[in-house]
Amino acid sequence: MQFDREDNYGESLKILESLAQQFPEAPYLMWRLARTYWVYAENLDINDKETRLKNFQKGLDWANKGIATNKNCGECYLFKFGNLGRISTTKGLMNSISSAKELSETIAKAIELEPKHKDTYYNSSLANAYYASGVFYRIIPDWLIIRWIAGVRGDKLKSLDHIKKAAELSPARVDYQVELGAIYLCLAEDKGMEEMREPGNAALRHALTMKQVMPTDPLDKQYAQGFLDDPSGACGFSRDGIVDLDKKKLETHE
Repeated sequence: MQFDREDNYGESLKILESLAQQFPEAPYLMWRLARTYWVYAENLDINDKETRLKNFQKGLDWANKGIATNKNCGECYLFKFGNLGRISTTKGLMNSISSAKELSETIAKAIELEPKHKDTYYNSSLANAYYASGVFYRIIPDWLIIRWIAGVRGDKLKSLDHIKKAAELSPARVDYQVELGAIYLCLAEDKGMEEMREPGNAALRHALTMKQVMPTDPLDKQYAQGFLDDPSGACGFSRDGIVDLDKKKLETHE
């Protein structure tokens, strides 16, 4: 939509909600609403958690409506994952670990359905699904206690595989290159796989040279430089900051 391209999310939401009232059985409108609420909330001040959570929840509600209307709506599953995931990280991943299994199943379904929508040459639903899965499996710790509590645990090699697929599908995306650098460095820092360090640094250096295609690219380039300067936070990196991966806090449920 024109208002999406102009980052006028308020107008876009008004138009989409009006159309959804006229066409209540159209999952296309529902996932567009889920996406627009997600993008809108994503671009709010990260310190305004209440407003972000409110809009992520609206996005989640629309995604669920889309799935209820059409169980084969890949984009609906993708933006269900996006909104539910951001609700989790905004609240604090350790306090929202109970959603991990649902998130895992949701993004797996999105990839299985192979959504075909493309806005532009750099923005495809399938690439976004692989990217989202890669971030998820990097951030979720691979401790056994996570599987006991949530039924799923992290998988950093799966994360790397999915991020590579996202970057292959959309090589112009700065955020994909930053995430590729982060997972490489995570493997080097957390698993002692030193052979992963230089590919990680190379991806981050490449991100710094790339043309801007997304409004968030300048911020992602800051993250890229930050990881080049200090890779220690790579495993817990989230767009909200660094996720607390303290195992003791999880074990005591604090």
